[in-house]
Amino acid sequence: MDKRRDAATNEHTLNIRAGIMTLKTKYGLTLDEYDYLDLAVDALRDIRHYGTTEYYAVCEVSSDGTVPTPCNVYTIDAVTSFKQGYKQFNTRVEYKMLNNYGTDSFYTARSIADASDWKFNSSGLTTYKDRVGYISYQLDDRHITVDRALAGEQIIIAFTGVSVDKEGYPMISRKQANALAVYSGKYIIIKNLATGNAKQAQLLEFFTAESGRLMQAASIPENITDNELEEMMDAKTSFNRKAYRRPMKFSR
Repeated sequence: MDKRRDAATNEHTLNIRAGIMTLKTKYGLTLDEYDYLDLAVDALRDIRHYGTTEYYAVCEVSSDGTVPTPCNVYTIDAVTSFKQGYKQFNTRVEYKMLNNYGTDSFYTARSIADASDWKFNSSGLTTYKDRVGYISYQLDDRHITVDRALAGEQIIIAFTGVSVDKEGYPMISRKQANALAVYSGKYIIIKNLATGNAKQAQLLEFFTAESGRLMQAASIPENITDNELEEMMDAKTSFNRKAYRRPMKFSR
């Protein structure tokens, strides 16, 4: 069971290709797999609702003291020695793609992340860096830099990241599979119209309306998380509440 406060029910359990089967089953349409993947990644940028997973990655420090950040990283939770990290974080999911740095699979995952426009958040459990086994580091959205004395050693990066499959594509929810299916169907109809099949003009109206509806639904989480509930309750009980005919600054 997921005990993180920022996680409600884990919705994102389906492979991104689930939309292909939905497209065929519900609408009787087929689409080339690679064309579908391009459309799906583009659509998910608009949906902007990804699942997250707590990961750990075992990696080797390069000669200049750097390690590439995981492609799907959202926050770095800790950087530790191998022994300490495996002791503290071995209940997390192991992210193995980082170990393939420099290979085609790594750069494929990186390009998917770039196309998906995931936002890196540098915050995390960095306050624990002075504990035994925890390593001080500097980071940007591409690399973690540690002491060069660690060159050649294995360390562990514990992080929270977008839930992805082995290729680096984001996992999706059932609602998102439905949205991606009809989103892809809309472009099939547009392509058919462009090649002179005017009989499908009425279908375009249906797919356009259905795509907008399902895309909006797919961007809404199924359940509220503990952290989201905390924020609402804080706002409700705050002394900084709106008063009748009094100006209010919500950015405070």
